Amino acid sequence: RPVTWISAAPGVATVSGSGMVTGVAPGSATIAATAEGVTGRATVTVTAPAPSCSPRPVLTAPLVDPAVLQVVTQIGMVGGANTSLVGRSYAFPTAAQTGVRLPLFAPAALRVLGLRHYVPQGAPAGYVPDWSMYLDFGCGLTMELYHVKDLPAGLKAATDTTIVSSSAWQLLATPVPLEAGAPLGWYIRGTGSIAFDVVLYDTAVVNRFENQARHVAHFRNLLNVTCPWTAFAPALRDQYLARIGDGTGVRSPGAGCGTMERDVPGTPAGHWFQQATVPTTWGLSKVGAYGDPLPIALGADSTVYVGHIGPANDLRVSRTNSTWRNPATITTAWCYAGDAGGWLWLRMNSRTQMDAAYGATGSCPAAFPAAGFMAYYR
Repeated sequence: RPVTWISAAPGVATVSGSGMVTGVAPGSATIAATAEGVTGRATVTVTAPAPSCSPRPVLTAPLVDPAVLQVVTQIGMVGGANTSLVGRSYAFPTAAQTGVRLPLFAPAALRVLGLRHYVPQGAPAGYVPDWSMYLDFGCGLTMELYHVKDLPAGLKAATDTTIVSSSAWQLLATPVPLEAGAPLGWYIRGTGSIAFDVVLYDTAVVNRFENQARHVAHFRNLLNVTCPWTAFAPALRDQYLARIGDGTGVRSPGAGCGTMERDVPGTPAGHWFQQATVPTTWGLSKVGAYGDPLPIALGADSTVYVGHIGPANDLRVSRTNSTWRNPATITTAWCYAGDAGGWLWLRMNSRTQMDAAYGATGSCPAAFPAAGFMAYYR
């Protein structure tokens, strides 16, 4: 009898026409077989192979004293001036640390591979220049830091200190080795920024997206991003994760560090784009109120964040809002009314295509508008 095989999560495991299952990425997937109208299902679990590099680096020293931090944010949240889902965690010191030189330390033995002295484009007058840093722990584990305000003399001597407008670090002619706990730099809240950025890459991690080809082509920097705080030894890890929260300073105990894998098939959750096919070149853009991409994610406190929409690139719907709904549960259509105004109708047309209609004022229309909306694709 002919049998039809289907994987409910092809990003985790695929299945051939003969029933052969192949693991793609860590996770669980339901495999269904249908014959003559009868369907049977089984769940398979895919685990990552043991890393070939041993021992794996463990961050045993604090990057920054957890006690001085108000919150650290989840990865995979709306960021970058509210234009996309970002792989960085923002570390916010407490207000009491304003103006204080907070020391940063090498969290493990590492090599400093890249540095850059910069002032972000559009920074206000009097902005204190930042440093970006690229650190290598070995075994495919690397870290980027941004908005570091000062460096030890030895690191400054190893690089060009010219101030530029790009934060992209520049490789050093000779990497600088540091032992765990060695001084790495300083951050100062209130000198033009209120948080510094931490990005951790692990080549043993491969993030999966609904359209993997699009991310391979244009978002390769997100493919190996993982939570920076879970790489620390348990005592430090727990202290950092206890400070997970949002940019307003409100902590969300137990929320976890988030993930880059925000795409939920057949729902609005995740990243959306205005091109149906993967373009050869791509850059942030906006057509009227509608940005490309359109990022949608659920925050640590369950607030729905929609970026790159409307004049402020921001629409938020808190848990107490009557229109709140987890975007990962919307499979047909839904309208959000923003906490600060504006509304957004979302309509799922297929697993990979969605329409969005936005209004800057007023309440949600009774039905999805007949015109003036934007088509989005995975």
